Amino acid sequence: MTILFVNRDMGLGGGNTFLRSVGPALRNRGHRVYLVSAGGEVHHQLNLAFDGVFIHGLRYPWESFWLARLMRRLGVDVVVPMMPLQYGVVTKACSKTNAAMVLNLNAPFKASRVVRYLGAAQAITVMNEYQRRYFVSLGAEPERITRLYWMVDWDHFEQYAGPYSERPLRIAYCSRLSSTKAPLAVSFLEAAAALRSEMPELSVQIIGRGSHVGSVRNAVDRHNAAAGAPFATLHTDVFDTAKAFATCRLVAGGNYVCIEALAAGAHAVGAGYDGVYGLVTTANLEEAAEQYFGDHMTPITGVERDEGSLVERFAIALRSALLSGDGPAPELRAQARRLFRSQDAVLPLEQALMAACGAYAH
Repeated sequence: MTILFVNRDMGLGGGNTFLRSVGPALRNRGHRVYLVSAGGEVHHQLNLAFDGVFIHGLRYPWESFWLARLMRRLGVDVVVPMMPLQYGVVTKACSKTNAAMVLNLNAPFKASRVVRYLGAAQAITVMNEYQRRYFVSLGAEPERITRLYWMVDWDHFEQYAGPYSERPLRIAYCSRLSSTKAPLAVSFLEAAAALRSEMPELSVQIIGRGSHVGSVRNAVDRHNAAAGAPFATLHTDVFDTAKAFATCRLVAGGNYVCIEALAAGAHAVGAGYDGVYGLVTTANLEEAAEQYFGDHMTPITGVERDEGSLVERFAIALRSALLSGDGPAPELRAQARRLFRSQDAVLPLEQALMAACGAYAH
């Protein structure tokens, strides 16, 4: 198949982390894979992941003519728009070129943004059970919906994962430092600072960039001044986290951060838009994935949203993971590898893409 993904930009975030893994995984299975997107910080990484990358934002209806010409030139069989902003343009372009469309509904988008396109799509992919139920309630046909898991190049991270016991007592928080996630970084710093009396060698890395990086930088400076030593550091230019995570004993963040942390042999603490999920364990891995590791927590499993302060929840997770001195359980890493290793996790997506092409042909 010739597959075209369409995204809004190439900035830091989970959507482009997904694309960085899915492109090579599909190419390794013999498909040609392309991307259309506006520019951004991870353009270079995405350029390596696809057979071709085309810079275009596709924000207006008349841009469907440009997209249709590109699709004819590439011989595109199926298009996967990643965000509602592009659904209208892609729908029109597909109707002009007889290509199939697979909607990637990776969040519970408002009905007004998606309901008109559910019937136009030959297949739909979602990332958890709650989303499947939600979009069925909006009129999506259940048989067209495929549940995916996030895809990580597990082998890339695992190659740097040395013995846990030889790592320095270093922990990290990694995310886009936006208005909603920068407060999580600050709370993580505060929770770590409270442990320094018990763990004087503890150090913290904050990895990320975004509109509120200034508030996080101020918090880092404040804690370093209080400690009288370089206790915390801020890194805004880390695009490949494999080496960074392999030097940490614990990493906190949203869905991809947690999976990559486990692949790198570190403890994972889920924390995202909806608050702090907590330490990921063998017992709760499936539930944590259902809850997007804190990014989109839902009522399906009864967790829904955090109670108590962010600092308190971070502190509980840090103590539970660090005081024992043991790394993540081998069973947990093996379970995560089965679910999220891109070579395996790409198979349901490939089946959905092939089904969409077959449905359109009929």
